[in-house]
Amino acid sequence: MSLGYRITLILKHLGVTQKKFAESLKISPGNLSDWINPNRNSKPTVNVLSRIYELYKIDLTWLITGYGQMLNYSNEFIDDETCTLSILGEISAGNKHKIHFDYPKRFSISKSLVNNPDEILCYIANGFYLFPDINHSDIVLIRKCTNWGIAHDKVCAIILDNVLLLTKVELSYTSDLIRLTSLLDGDDYQPREINSEKSNVRIIGVLHSIIRKSDIRLL
Repeated sequence: MSLGYRITLILKHLGVTQKKFAESLKISPGNLSDWINPNRNSKPTVNVLSRIYELYKIDLTWLITGYGQMLNYSNEFIDDETCTLSILGEISAGNKHKIHFDYPKRFSISKSLVNNPDEILCYIANGFYLFPDINHSDIVLIRKCTNWGIAHDKVCAIILDNVLLLTKVELSYTSDLIRLTSLLDGDDYQPREINSEKSNVRIIGVLHSIIRKSDIRLL
């Protein structure tokens, strides 16, 4: 399912024309048409993505990658002490391995850990790239963010060549290079350098917290 098709689904859900949708985002109808056209390699800017979320609460992970669902209303407060979060799927943290655990699609968590559930994306980490800080099959809570400026030396969720990745990020303040690193040593865990201007890479959030699989039944 392409970006253009997902945008047409948004238009259908909202019941608006391309012209009205473009006006609400303060872009030209031509820009919107380019995003929808599969023969055009055109994508929304970070500022426009932020407007789409602010105005329509469209899940940006779904819009960019197709993972999850268009509207994520399942993250909500239950009472003054508790909120529920929804697991959107797996996030790659290295070579893929089988997950031997039956995760619930939704779970409860103390509001003291998550002040605003609408800002949180939940995934299951798949891989050992960030072991021992993050174990294979841990639940990772990602705080939504599209600003590379706060990503330095942090574990982040990024989209690289349409693949959802969990990795430690190191930024260069003298070039456009982004260094993706592991917490493990060895030939299979060598750092990877990419050019942010030439690569198809975006940040969607920064690690907020981790829930071990051994604790999930207690929530």
